[in-house]
Amino acid sequence: PRFLLAFESVYKSNELLSELVARLTKTLRLPNSQVLDMFRYCAWSGQIDISLGHPLALNRPLFLNQKKR
Repeated sequence: PRFLLAFESVYKSNELLSELVARLTKTLRLPNSQVLDMFRYCAWSGQIDISLGHPLALNRPLFLNQKKR
């Protein structure tokens, strides 16, 4: 839950995934590899709704699916 709250607070569209992970690393004060593992787990388990219509890589922006209202 702490990771997801931090993710929601620092996420910006059109920001490289590597930059997002770096900011989460600073915010959570955890090693980069641990933050990346937490991101991967949350994405894999559907806790972060990633758009699979865009490439997913550290050197690419992270796109999330739009929430349906």
